[in-house]
Amino acid sequence: MMQTITTTIERQWFSQIVSREKKLEYREDKPDCRKRLIGIDVPFHLKLINGMRKDRRVSRSLC
Repeated sequence: MMQTITTTIERQWFSQIVSREKKLEYREDKPDCRKRLIGIDVPFHLKLINGMRKDRRVSRSLC
């Protein structure tokens, strides 16, 4: 089964990614981000979530 990385993202950036205006998203190199990536194989599923409400927008892609 393919692994999934899930992260939240602000509405402005989420909308631009979904509309394909923004083609690159990155995170600062911090220990907690590195910890999430240890053991992740390529390809993987990326799940971007806009907000924490139940009716939030979600986008999934294969990376």
